Amino acid sequence: MAGDLGAAHWNGFDARRRSRGHKGWYPIGVYDAATRVCLSVVTSRYPVRSLAIHPGGEFFVAGTGEYDGGYYFEGELLIHDFATGRTRSLLTHSRMVEEVSWKDEEHLTVEFAPVTDWEIDDWNLLEFSTAMVHCADLSTVDERTIDIDALINVERARHRPANPSVGASDYLPAHELAAIEDTHRHVWALAPYRGGVIAGREGFIDYWASDSEDQPKWRIAVEGICTQLFVRSDELVATVWDPPVSRYDERTTSIFTIDATSGEITTDERSSCALVLIRDGNGDLLIRPTSHKDAGLPATVRSTGAVDGHVNLNGYDPFNHYFDIRRSPHLFTLVGEAEMPGRNKYVARVTRNEAGWAIERLFPLDWTGSRHVFGGPGVWITDDLGAAIIHAGAISDVSGLLPGNARVVRRRYSDGEAEWQVGFDSQVVAVDEAHGVTVAVTNLGEAVAIDSRSGIVLWSRTVTSPEGHSVVPLSLLLSSSTSGWIGTLDGRVMGFVIGGSPG
Repeated sequence: MAGDLGAAHWNGFDARRRSRGHKGWYPIGVYDAATRVCLSVVTSRYPVRSLAIHPGGEFFVAGTGEYDGGYYFEGELLIHDFATGRTRSLLTHSRMVEEVSWKDEEHLTVEFAPVTDWEIDDWNLLEFSTAMVHCADLSTVDERTIDIDALINVERARHRPANPSVGASDYLPAHELAAIEDTHRHVWALAPYRGGVIAGREGFIDYWASDSEDQPKWRIAVEGICTQLFVRSDELVATVWDPPVSRYDERTTSIFTIDATSGEITTDERSSCALVLIRDGNGDLLIRPTSHKDAGLPATVRSTGAVDGHVNLNGYDPFNHYFDIRRSPHLFTLVGEAEMPGRNKYVARVTRNEAGWAIERLFPLDWTGSRHVFGGPGVWITDDLGAAIIHAGAISDVSGLLPGNARVVRRRYSDGEAEWQVGFDSQVVAVDEAHGVTVAVTNLGEAVAIDSRSGIVLWSRTVTSPEGHSVVPLSLLLSSSTSGWIGTLDGRVMGFVIGGSPG
């Protein structure tokens, strides 16, 4: 069964950068038909549009793909061997595969979308091509060896929905969708509270106390995706990325104030645009607009719950101005040039002066000063080496994220000198620190512990579900240097104790 967990991003943070050659984002679950137990999880780079199990039951093929939004219909023809667990991409070049079906044990019918949108006037009448693939030895065919263009022999018109990017999951019958109970995904935010953890996810905010078993102490249903949580004393502040009113509307952000002891919502305000919140150790909040149309609006500072002033931050660079530094004593953010906010990126802090609130540039986001770097989550620490920010980042390249270009770096405060750095092949999506140990997790499920003083890697683990399947981490909260919680793309909050693998 194939599906889509949703894109791993929200208005403040994009967690989708991976170096080449790694698994995709769209899961295919292989289940035992009798017990309904998930035996394995395969991933696809593109949405899965069709699945067909071979009549002999030894393998299945999957047609995947989507319109890229500008010109090409991209995709793959995948084959997965049940016995070996190996998955291969068979086509010599990218092509969206709309449908696959077995004519008999040796012949596979494959239907393709057009190569591009050239001369397409009516999206409801796309010209689809059909090819017949001889499959006597398909299970042993090497990757990227089938030239499908040489096999296409039938052209025919087919009526499709007006949206060319609609995936196979959109065609599930309504009664099957209704049977999926308590759906929740995207655990973007975790906050500690009284020895337990408060989790923010798509559709819910819930509190799991240390003595919780199968049920949370309280749960709040929300419309949209909870993206941030801040706890101070017994007050919880949460942001929710609201669902769009229509497909053409920009999404907005709601800000909730919640009594953490009871789960009761005390205030609920919906903004006119999407926002990110930044909080310091005094409880001050910096509220920054992130939508393109509101890029020129100043940020608002709230102190003790009331608006205390505004500050101009030169517009918002999507996905690269939010600087999430846990336990920070200051209001940290990223700023660029006034006319081009994506350039000349600096770590900055918002401070109070005699005239109100002002922006103070501290040091370049790139510790060498010469590259374009994407910022990431981090944590503030103070030890015998002094005060520092340990944060994630990624070095930009026209080819995308290259192996080793994702980094976790310790920056001395306040000159930004890099005291150590550790490289990763995929994006670091969460960082936390406890008792001299920094833990970072990537969007491929790698968890790495680093000595906070020296930068020496202490251990590395692969994050898996309790069933042993791969997951995509989105958030991390340490309760000690060897234990804590991880929130995942598929809606899990998993406690872990190092000694084995997190799971």
